[in-house]
Amino acid sequence: MASLGWLDFGSLRKRFGDIPLPVPEVQPSPTVNDFSEALGLTNLGAIAAQFGYQGKACVARTYIEAPGERTGLLALIDQPLIELDDLPALPPQATAFAAFSLDPVKSCDIVEDTIQNVLKLLPPEAADQYQQVKAMARGVLGMDLREDLLAGMGNVHCVYADPAGGPFGLGFGAACSVRDAAKLRQGTNALIQTILNQIQNQGLDFPLVVQKAKVEGREVTTVPATFVTPSLSIDDKWMCLSPFPQPVKAFLMRQDGNLPRWQPTAEHKEGFAQLPQKFTALTVDDPRSSMEALYSFVPMLNSGIQTLAPTITGPDFINAAELPPSEIVCAPLFPNISVSVPGRNGTEYHTRQSLPVTPMPSASSGVAIPVLVALLLPAVQSAREAARRTQSMNNLKMLGLAMHNYHDVYNHFPVGTEQDTKLDPDQRLSFLYAVLPFMEEAPLYNQMQRSAKQAWDSEALADWTSNSIQNYLNPGLPEDMPGVTHYVGMAGIGEDAADLKLPHERAGIFGHDRKTRIRDVLDGTSNTIMMTETSETGIPWAQGSVTLKSLTQEPYINGPDGIGGPSRGGCNVLFADGSVRFISENIDPETMRRLSAMQDGKPVDGF
Repeated sequence: MASLGWLDFGSLRKRFGDIPLPVPEVQPSPTVNDFSEALGLTNLGAIAAQFGYQGKACVARTYIEAPGERTGLLALIDQPLIELDDLPALPPQATAFAAFSLDPVKSCDIVEDTIQNVLKLLPPEAADQYQQVKAMARGVLGMDLREDLLAGMGNVHCVYADPAGGPFGLGFGAACSVRDAAKLRQGTNALIQTILNQIQNQGLDFPLVVQKAKVEGREVTTVPATFVTPSLSIDDKWMCLSPFPQPVKAFLMRQDGNLPRWQPTAEHKEGFAQLPQKFTALTVDDPRSSMEALYSFVPMLNSGIQTLAPTITGPDFINAAELPPSEIVCAPLFPNISVSVPGRNGTEYHTRQSLPVTPMPSASSGVAIPVLVALLLPAVQSAREAARRTQSMNNLKMLGLAMHNYHDVYNHFPVGTEQDTKLDPDQRLSFLYAVLPFMEEAPLYNQMQRSAKQAWDSEALADWTSNSIQNYLNPGLPEDMPGVTHYVGMAGIGEDAADLKLPHERAGIFGHDRKTRIRDVLDGTSNTIMMTETSETGIPWAQGSVTLKSLTQEPYINGPDGIGGPSRGGCNVLFADGSVRFISENIDPETMRRLSAMQDGKPVDGF
């Protein structure tokens, strides 16, 4: 296993479930648990994902915990199991297809019941508006979708690439199993005519005419529409749709055995053998055609760089002739396969692939891949950075809450270093030790309390101070050594700030021996910095003086004082009122000094 992650919805629901949500005109206000129950999420537990390697394959497993009887949205998990033999006859050249099991009528009823349960928590007019929308939809469509269309459909659905069925190899088709052919034909004919009437009413310059033809003993419906001809056929077993009639005709011929159909290769069989044989969803994708198309751009880019930007090439730059052929690059690849399987305790997703990335579509879409990569990579990097910044903000919020809970108990914020000891401040335990019980780390605090008057790096404390506390770690920074912190307390202004006595205009919230009460923060808790991120990666969280920082040299953020972080342009800062804000590294130095001192008589209204 290479990585593992999880999110426990059950714990979140337990912690925040009783919080009321403001719904206008509804008293008492429904809670998070009320909406959770209405949506059927009461037994949603943890979502866990793991990634690793199995021989030559990259494998991933995702688990959604939902034990017991599932209702609401979670009931959509419980669909009939299918297997490979239940799929329709696919084109032999199909490199990608996806199939899933979904009972349309049952799923429609689940969604309808869920909506009704949610409407009970909303103002009465919401239910009336919903019924009006349903009535309007029935009037526009001229039918009841559930009874007149979905009731005729089966549970097996499949979308597949058909490179020979469209221009430039971009053909595709979709198939759905049939439960009631007569009802489905009547419903689809009525829906097609309604859609065409709606389009014509918009003032289309050319007519759209429904055409019928007998093909392979079945009726094929087509609608010529400029560059495409949407086509549909329904027999007793399958409904097939495509942008062109030829894939539909080929589908019918494959079903009759008059054209070859897709068969799993030895590579497919090897992959299927390592995955569950029955499932509710299946995705098969061969990345080789996509990677070959992507790799075809490499020589062109190489030549372009040498021609248009020769200054960035050096003696080690690879010449175009040195690039291997695509057959060698793509030879190790094999089909990617994913399946989902519901069970008594929830559902599981299994993936086996030849690249440690999300499989790229292979249905002759390689031309678009370089553009997609160019667009997605910066977005992904930006999203990851934003997620790390958000997590760091949450860590600081947790620390702020712990500080205030400590104040509620002891009537002052934690002292910067452990008191009643003859040790120098840099040998004492830090304030981060003092708030451990309020950070859900009471067992660790209790173990350390027996030796709290000894040096932080003493043998008696070594086993405990080397522990890593997740809320003390910034996800954007590396954990170079165990037992470190990436957050520090603000001592004030000047190298002697931590030793200043109150009252002093340069004093900050924390000092070596300073007991700060909320009423001591004369400039206002919302205007005074309590803690900040630090750009230093090796600060032991248990060591006294090093966990306190003061302003000594400009620039104050991402400068020599070690105040800063991994985020571009600034860092997250915890204020004494418990709020967390992002402060730019270009903040005015005088403003930063005012925010760092709590009794200078110069509160900052905005910055």
